[in-house]
Amino acid sequence: MLPITIPLMGAERGVAIVEGGVGFGHSTFTVLLQDELVRKGITPQVISPRTDADATTQELWNLAATGYHLAAQNEHVRQLYEQGRNNSDGSRLLSRTRRGLESRIPPNAVVVSDHAYASFPSGFFVPPELKNAQSQFDRESRIGSGQLHVSFLTSGAYPKAHIDLLRKRILPSLADEMKPQRRKLQLSVYTGTNRDLALAIVAQSIDLGISTILNDDDAPDGKWGVRVCYSDTAQKAIRTSFTLAEQSDLVITMANERAGWIGAGVPLALLMPIGLNAQSNTKYLLDHRLAISPSAMLRGDEGLKTLCVTQGKSLKRMQSRAKGMNLPVNGAENTAQLIYQAVS
Repeated sequence: MLPITIPLMGAERGVAIVEGGVGFGHSTFTVLLQDELVRKGITPQVISPRTDADATTQELWNLAATGYHLAAQNEHVRQLYEQGRNNSDGSRLLSRTRRGLESRIPPNAVVVSDHAYASFPSGFFVPPELKNAQSQFDRESRIGSGQLHVSFLTSGAYPKAHIDLLRKRILPSLADEMKPQRRKLQLSVYTGTNRDLALAIVAQSIDLGISTILNDDDAPDGKWGVRVCYSDTAQKAIRTSFTLAEQSDLVITMANERAGWIGAGVPLALLMPIGLNAQSNTKYLLDHRLAISPSAMLRGDEGLKTLCVTQGKSLKRMQSRAKGMNLPVNGAENTAQLIYQAVS
């Protein structure tokens, strides 16, 4: 969901997207909306308050980003951070942002913000790759076949609890399932723009005796047990996450910007929610039995093996329920169409 400001009719209009740049969630909305606008012949100007605004606005957004990252590493800080967000509707920051970006936004532009507290219901933003009929058919064919491709997609805050789960539980307990002698599972790990984390996971996987590759998102199946991917920019990293999810039969992720992917038939196993949006998304998915709960990720090593290797029927049931609900997965397309109509 994105808020849009549309100028008076009759003016010459461009399109400006204000990208918060805090984490990957909101930037994912920008990437998908950009692509849809370009398909319609519109090249939007992307503006960030963290780099393009006046000094005061940049400091405020950088402070918000620092709080976001610290909250993901410490439970006490997380509670304070969420309390602060609960007690504010964000209007002051957004008002400050508008003033700080006035000189950068073209006159009479249609302005779209990827980070705001007011929006219109456009539907889930789901990458076209995941809605591709062939990739959906391939995924459905693999699920239950005894050969599963799982992706672990971190959030831009790199929550300590999630990374610990991956490194202390998932990799050690599933190592045997990923070795060539009995390979039932391939695991892709996405670390966003965190190169150090990517290298640490590569080293750990090799120490566990798993055939491991780095930054090859098109490697042939059967030649590796763990694939680790990172990128040097957020936009490249986000696009890599789309590619990995397209190739996956199960995505382990927090219920953030990826919550709607089940609508395209991508089964989700949820990590512990951090932040109010992730909490509400988690509740929605679990209430409708559209995802595997965070607690299922913590039921011992054998539970992880069951989850990732033998849950074919459970994954198919999630796909069937999502299909029956006809979840709206064209949020980016609907938003782009509204903008197109405004500037045409």
